[in-house]
Amino acid sequence: MFEQLSEFRNSLPSFRSFRNLSPLARRELRQGLWFLSPWIIGFLAFTLLPLFATLFFTFIDLKITDGILSKPDWVGFKNYATLWNDNQAGVNPSSWF
Repeated sequence: MFEQLSEFRNSLPSFRSFRNLSPLARRELRQGLWFLSPWIIGFLAFTLLPLFATLFFTFIDLKITDGILSKPDWVGFKNYATLWNDNQAGVNPSSWF
């Protein structure tokens, strides 16, 4: 298995090979990146950014009733501990193990 991974690693192009491209190949690479750029920007704006924002929001105590410019309180893993010990749904996750 590791032999296949090392063969795959050796077949990947290096940065030096990109620098040594012909002018035509560079232009084609640049045009290809232009065609891919809307997808890349959309992925970053609509998938990756909300994912990281949601992860950040799980570590703070944010009250939307205080206003949008209020400073949120950093609580760390306290939200996760509260969720773990919450028995509101009638199911306690600590009884699963």
